[in-house]
Amino acid sequence: MAAFYLKIFLAVFSVVFAGAVGINLFALAPAEAFSGALYPAVFFASIMAFAAGPVHVMLSKKIAGGGRGPEIYRTRQSEEIAVSLGYEKLFSLAHRYLREEAGFEILEADARARRITAKSSPSFKTLGNIITLEFAETGPDSTGLKISSRPRLAAVMLDYGENLQIVLKAKQYLLENSG
Repeated sequence: MAAFYLKIFLAVFSVVFAGAVGINLFALAPAEAFSGALYPAVFFASIMAFAAGPVHVMLSKKIAGGGRGPEIYRTRQSEEIAVSLGYEKLFSLAHRYLREEAGFEILEADARARRITAKSSPSFKTLGNIITLEFAETGPDSTGLKISSRPRLAAVMLDYGENLQIVLKAKQYLLENSG
């Protein structure tokens, strides 16, 4: 857990420090620009790590429920499941779920590549997410499925459990409606 907060602190510190130094170099000597950038960088990094970080942790724990490890805090989430439904039927069910139930915009639905990719609309938590479903036919009436979700922007460090929720909702829907 400490590594999670340290990662947030260092990332925010680096960005704010670099930006403040860049701005200060126009008006100050280099030594003053660096020292003047130190305090805002520490301040904003501390706020993000010790205010926004715990909110992310709390919401991720709430969404995950019990029995899950530290992977719930990641912004990139994935889950592999086995579904007792033929590939074509599961592909159709998943496509309908993403489009109609979840409200995602389908970016790619390639039955030959056994892959569906969709994007969500921007939200307060992230600027949108990309969800990918990859199918693996395991038998005539069974299909393996990997559900993945990630923020559209790779720089997003806190999603407040949004990608975990996307994956868990898709998993639940597909398992409940495959029977």
